[in-house]
This record gives sequence, C-alpha cells and structure tokens, in this order.
Amino acid sequence: MFFERLADRIDTADSVLSVGLDPDPDRLPDHLREHDLPRWAFNRRIIDATHDHAACYKPNAAFYEDADGWRALEETIAYAHGKDVPVLLDAKRADIGNTARQYATLLDTADAITVNPYLCLLYTSLMARG
Repeated sequence: MFFERLADRIDTADSVLSVGLDPDPDRLPDHLREHDLPRWAFNRRIIDATHDHAACYKPNAAFYEDADGWRALEETIAYAHGKDVPVLLDAKRADIGNTARQYATLLDTADAITVNPYLCLLYTSLMARG
C-alpha cells in the first residue's frame, strides 16, 4: 500500500524528492525555541515550503526519542498526511523479537518504516501477521 501511495504522489507532484525531517534540537533557530514543540514548529515550516514538490517525507526517529519529540513526530506525520504526502519513518533498528515487534507498531502512525537489512526477514514476517 505504501508503494502505491508513493507512486501516486510521485505522479501528482511530478517529483521523486524525499525530504528529510531531522530537526536537531541543538541547531534549531532561536525564534523556534520558544514554541511548545520546537521540532514540530521547524518541521511545519519545512513541510509548508516543500509539500508541492515532495514525493514523501522521511523523519529520522533518532531526532524524536523523548516525550516532546514523539509528540512532535506525531504532529509532523499528521500534518504531512493532511498535505497528502506519505511518510517514511527512518527508524532502522538492529534488534529482534519483542523489541522489533514494538518498532513495527510505529507503522500505525507512519506509512512505512526503514529496517536494518539483516532483519528484513523478521520484518516481513511481522508485517505478514498484520
């Protein structure tokens, strides 16, 4: 389903541009730091400036791994979806078992997720189980 949405978006935008959304809290502009969710404020500006040309957005989970970060990520994904742009969550993990299944639950929010190539078979198995 993700690849169908992506193909449709590529046709609509006439672009294959993937826009990374990796807001390093230490490098955000000063005027955004006063916002409740500075990373979300930063991402919203990037999405507003690029959504006409973006085939997808690719936030890296490493930049969101705290309470405010997860909230910012959820807002970012919802906003991108509101612009009809799919989201590929870059959350490569090198883990197995219950931990890998927990990472797979991130797909309830994002449209797709990156995986460690060594764990592709596990990921495929998890997704087949629904």
